[in-house]
Amino acid sequence: MRPATTHVALLRAVNVGGRKPVAMPQLRELLAGLGFVEPRGTRSGGGIP
Repeated sequence: MRPATTHVALLRAVNVGGRKPVAMPQLRELLAGLGFVEPRGTRSGGGIP
């Protein structure tokens, strides 16, 4: 059995400034349509705890 492959996308400045905002449900739907299984996101303030 092959181990699962995990992909990580680091998106910078998504929804910053309020112009052409990207709704997270739409982004997940797009990624699922591209073949990604269980796409999910997290909110981050950019700091390292």
